[in-house]
Amino acid sequence: MVFSIGLVLVTARETSAELMAMLAELGETACVIGEVIPRGEKPVVLR
Repeated sequence: MVFSIGLVLVTARETSAELMAMLAELGETACVIGEVIPRGEKPVVLR
């Protein structure tokens, strides 16, 4: 099985639960896939 990310919504942590509930009411499956954190000393490069 192959899965892909069809849409990414970026929101404040304080509103993420409300947004996920709204998406569920619309029949959408949603999950948290990450968080924004302060940058450290060295950059992180994903390849």
